[in-house]
Amino acid sequence: MRFFETYTTDWTDDSVRIIGTPSLTAKRAFFHVQEIGHFKTLPGYYTERSALPSYLLIYTQSGSGKLQYGGRQYTLAPGSAMFIDCMEHHIYKPDGPAPWEFDWVHFYGATSDGYYAYYQNHAQPALDIPEGSPLPGILRQLLEVNQATPPQMELLNSRLLLDLVTELILASLAAGPKQEDGDIPAVIRQAIEFIERHFSEPLSLDDMAAAVSFSKYHLSREFKKYTGDTPGNYLIRCRVSRAKDLLKNSDLSIGEIAEAVGMPNVNHFSAIFKKHAECSPRDFRKLWRSK
Repeated sequence: MRFFETYTTDWTDDSVRIIGTPSLTAKRAFFHVQEIGHFKTLPGYYTERSALPSYLLIYTQSGSGKLQYGGRQYTLAPGSAMFIDCMEHHIYKPDGPAPWEFDWVHFYGATSDGYYAYYQNHAQPALDIPEGSPLPGILRQLLEVNQATPPQMELLNSRLLLDLVTELILASLAAGPKQEDGDIPAVIRQAIEFIERHFSEPLSLDDMAAAVSFSKYHLSREFKKYTGDTPGNYLIRCRVSRAKDLLKNSDLSIGEIAEAVGMPNVNHFSAIFKKHAECSPRDFRKLWRSK
């Protein structure tokens, strides 16, 4: 996919646009600002793009905008936020003749992909922000930091961007469907309990789905929607957590531990453990035995 962008600069003279140039350290380790600003757009304003490695958050202060994204159209009313992946084709513009006024930031880096994926599992690209949310204030503070350019600006940007996406996700969870016994439906709780009871057995997705009388496709979709993870990944995390406990608190061999957590192939167990614990089972045991 090749980068594409076209836009008009039909905004008022008091609008603000700041283009950032993050350091290599910021690109590698931090959330970083690519562009940020405050626009009061006029009726001719228009942006269309795709294949840009960036996430865009817009908070509408007044007026109204329209977003075309993912084959659907969304209204961006006052008090709403728009959060999108700019790799996907999108168009946004004012909705009607009145000025559309909004704060915005393009950002990337650190674990932004994971945060966006989590948000996407719980909310639409356009979301009403509850009254009293700190999100608008954080976005304005972020703009002020980039206007002032203090010595530790990149660290401040990273902290504020993390706060920003966290508040956005919290707003999305608050706006989601409410369940009688909490945020997670009973059937997903049953699936979690089944995995936690039987993780030492050779479980498949079919086994998990049968245990809760769901199709495996429905279970996968709903499990990830409410937990942010797939059933298979949750199973692996249970196994790795139990393996850590046994490595720390027992004298079982690596092979015996692999068997005990449902992964009898030692090489496979070691590879999975290293991926999730960032060290081998043997090194993990040495680390904890040396404490």
